[in-house]
Amino acid sequence: MIYHQIKTLELELSSSCNSACPVCPRYVEHDGGIYDNPMADLNQHMTAEQIANILEFPTYRDVNIDCIGTVGDPMANKNIVDIIRAIVEAKPWCKLQLHTNGSLRNTKVFAQLAELMPVGSQRKIVFSVDGLRDTNHFYRVGVAWDRIMDNASTFISQGGNASWKWVKFNHNLHQIEDAKRIARRLGFQSFYTTNNQSPDELVDRHIVDGKPQHRIMRRPPTSADGYEDDETAPTDLPNVKILPQCEQGQYVHVRADGLVFPCCMTAAQAYNPSKWARDDVEVLMQMGNSNWNSLKHRSFTDIMYDPQWAQVKANYESNKPCVTCVEGCGEDMAINPPDHIGKLKSSKSSILDSLLC
Repeated sequence: MIYHQIKTLELELSSSCNSACPVCPRYVEHDGGIYDNPMADLNQHMTAEQIANILEFPTYRDVNIDCIGTVGDPMANKNIVDIIRAIVEAKPWCKLQLHTNGSLRNTKVFAQLAELMPVGSQRKIVFSVDGLRDTNHFYRVGVAWDRIMDNASTFISQGGNASWKWVKFNHNLHQIEDAKRIARRLGFQSFYTTNNQSPDELVDRHIVDGKPQHRIMRRPPTSADGYEDDETAPTDLPNVKILPQCEQGQYVHVRADGLVFPCCMTAAQAYNPSKWARDDVEVLMQMGNSNWNSLKHRSFTDIMYDPQWAQVKANYESNKPCVTCVEGCGEDMAINPPDHIGKLKSSKSSILDSLLC
């Protein structure tokens, strides 16, 4: 068995989103176009009842609960206030983070969330804003700047604990200091930057004369577009020791469709348009036609105690482990691991956190 007491619980509350971020797993980049990923299970939403069921499993008193978006934005869940209230009532001492692009819902909802996530608590909203009015939409395609500022300002003015997260691209480096000044003026409690993880600078290489050139297609790619799944599995992976954060960090991820995975990386790879990547995760999780890791068919406690986790453990301890496990948890492999994973090493972390209060 891998799990006995959860330390980090990652919840994808919704797989819906109003933005078209080019690097998001919900999209496929091909020949300058951003296409819908046909493998992504979109428009799924977790319920407050599912959250209550999940929180019946043993956790640390100050468990980290991260509401993130693998392919969606948590604020796209229409029951977001009820869900956050359920979390706070069940785990009042938790360290809760809700990540959003800031433009979904309205000021009324953000005012309600401020009551549940006040300054001075260990609960906060992380606003992912990667530019100012003239650049944020280069990556957060379709996100309205004024809507972000209205929602953030309301949340803060009503006592909410807000943090500003800035993903660094070549096109926004010159604006970081200005953004810090805006964050300080609005009342954000912190501002931090992190490196982007886009392959070969996918975002910056499509900016010409200060304007993004991405073509948002709003449909899956087809052979008529010249697209085909011709990617093959990597064969030159080093033989490294896996430091499994699912086990060592007692870290688990629950996707919006109710599927439970050991981490966000395996959850995202299960959406991968490349068949080899999906197969890689299916072998790890032994999914097949089974619903052993689905909240729609079983309780979370039954899933966490299922003997199937022994097979997951056997995979990452084998001489031919899951590729995602190697790249994400292989010793000395993770260059910029997600900040919610306990594997962060100060010498390799690109996350700079500066308190603004």
